[in-house]
Amino acid sequence: MGDRARRVTAVIEVEEDAPPVVGAIAHDLASCLGDRPFAEQTDRVRGVVGVRSTDTPEAATIRIGDDTVSISHGVADDAEVVATAGLSRAADTSPRIEGGREHPDLAGWVARVLDPPTPPWPAAAERFWSVLSPMPGAPPALVVVDLDGDERRRFGAAEGRACELHGAPDGLVAVLTGRVSAMEAAYDRTVLVRCSFPDLSVLSGAGFRIRYGGPQADA
Repeated sequence: MGDRARRVTAVIEVEEDAPPVVGAIAHDLASCLGDRPFAEQTDRVRGVVGVRSTDTPEAATIRIGDDTVSISHGVADDAEVVATAGLSRAADTSPRIEGGREHPDLAGWVARVLDPPTPPWPAAAERFWSVLSPMPGAPPALVVVDLDGDERRRFGAAEGRACELHGAPDGLVAVLTGRVSAMEAAYDRTVLVRCSFPDLSVLSGAGFRIRYGGPQADA
């Protein structure tokens, strides 16, 4: 009982050369495991879960074992529950789940993974800059402005040229956590972006690294 009470954080394993969907699910699962009740739930649940993306043809399988949660591409034939949800934009809080009646614990578990907690935009901005700043072609500074709260944060060089992101907190967090690319947000005008096109490309790349994995993604 004592050992089980202490072991409440499973190790996440992903396949080698994992496709983006695997990285995205691993990222969201890691965020969820920061919540102790969910970590304890993960310690109790066992099974095989499939996840299909509504945004792309991609899919993944999550295997919850005694000490690890492994994620690989494609939906395995032995998946007991299959959830279909949006993965690239804002989290889909109402995924379509098959097999939930037979396996309610697994269904509840994957529904939580598909609705991960979101950080406050300042924390997301700090993490975003830590990934962006080492990238080739990164701008010397990043300015993030919350239009609702009239608050701004600057990262990098204290003066001179900077890329700027202006928007409501939800829109900013979507970009800063990689759920929506900076390029897509600029096009949709959900976030106002002030920078050159090459800078915009690098910003989008940083979001991709955070969301799907890659060098500096775990910085």
